[in-house]
Amino acid sequence: HYPLRRQRQMCIRDRYYHIFKKRVTFPIRTPKGNIVGFGGRTIQDIHPKYINSPETLLFKKSKLVYGLYEAIARAGKSLDYLVLVEGYLDVISLSQCNVNAVSCMGTAISIEQLRLIYQYTSKIIVCMDGDKAGFKANVEILKLFARLGEKKELCFCLLSGEEDPDSIVRNQGPAKLQSLLNHSINFHEFFLQLISDELSLIHI
Repeated sequence: HYPLRRQRQMCIRDRYYHIFKKRVTFPIRTPKGNIVGFGGRTIQDIHPKYINSPETLLFKKSKLVYGLYEAIARAGKSLDYLVLVEGYLDVISLSQCNVNAVSCMGTAISIEQLRLIYQYTSKIIVCMDGDKAGFKANVEILKLFARLGEKKELCFCLLSGEEDPDSIVRNQGPAKLQSLLNHSINFHEFFLQLISDELSLIHI
């Protein structure tokens, strides 16, 4: 529990609110299935959209990903690839389409999270939201991948506008999402696209 500053400013003192009040709560597991924390997504117009349990010795947000245990359990063998998405609902929507996905619990991802995912697959398809924050996350992931120095595969499924994996499944169906994933570009192509965009801006 924690006191909301806004409530204190309104002079409603000594009142405490659960950290996940008015949020859908998701258990966050280690790859072995142990629950070490929780994530909450708002169901109303409350910011931030996502919050997580406070960090502890067991729960380190930068060293865990949501959905990895479930993907491993469902596959029952080595995973051909894992789709890296932005939110918990994206993971659930993709799993209902028999697509194994994990979430980095927001747009920020660490090199430790990439290394963790690559312990269970040799290929990651990044499918972030189509907004500016999602594109920025793609660029940061590309930079982190360049630091790994391992022979792994990284691809990007670039969405447009305000699209996200969950909305595509709901509005256009699983087949559309699978088609987009099948046409993902590899990290070399994404890197060249970034350079081309920069050169175009300079030329203008």
